[in-house]
Parts: sequence; structure tokens; C-alpha cells
Amino acid sequence: QTLASTGNFKNAFDKFFEVMKQLGEELSPNVDPSIIFPAMYATKNDLNKYSTEDLMNVPKMTDKKKQWAMTFMDSIIPCVFVISPLFLPTIANRMMSLSLRYGLTKESAFGLYSYCYCLGC
Repeated sequence: QTLASTGNFKNAFDKFFEVMKQLGEELSPNVDPSIIFPAMYATKNDLNKYSTEDLMNVPKMTDKKKQWAMTFMDSIIPCVFVISPLFLPTIANRMMSLSLRYGLTKESAFGLYSYCYCLGC
């Protein structure tokens, strides 16, 4: 976050991958639409199983590493828009997948917004 707040987006983006790996959420910096878009539609199918009420009642995330991963993904999004905008679907999809699997965090709302933005909702 400090690197991003000083405008050092490239270094922040590079460090992001190291941190995510340490948190057990390894991501590739390479954007491959043939991988991410099918994954996004799989997540969309998972979301379709939930009603609005169901989504409002998803429990809070308790896994500390997953919570930190959500925090880091949320904080890197401004850098992504500058450095690699095509990487946004990867982050948004991972945020939604973690939220559905492990529970909600305050960052889940922005993850859902970003996910819908990427799908063109």
C-alpha cells in the first residue's frame, strides 16, 4: 500500500504477487483471456445459485490469510488500472471466489463491483 500511495505503481504491482503467494493465493501476472473468462463465467454460475437474501447472509470470513489476501487485492486495484488494466478480471474473480468460499469481508463489496464491471453488468 505504501508503494502505491507514493505513486510507485510498478513496484507495488510486482510486490503484490510476492505477498499473494505468501498468503497462499498465487496469481500469475500474465493475462490469459482463455483462462480468466471461463473462470469468471464459472463464478457467475456460482453466484446465480444465491438469491440476494442468501448473499446478504453469507457469513463473515474467518480465515486470516484469506482476509489479508482480500485486503491486498482491494488495495492493488488502483495500480492495476494504471499498470495492467487487463489484469482486473483476474483480481475481481479471485475476490468473488474467495468471498463465496470463505465468507465476506468489507472488501467483498468492492470485489463484487469490480467483478460486475468486468462482466459489463
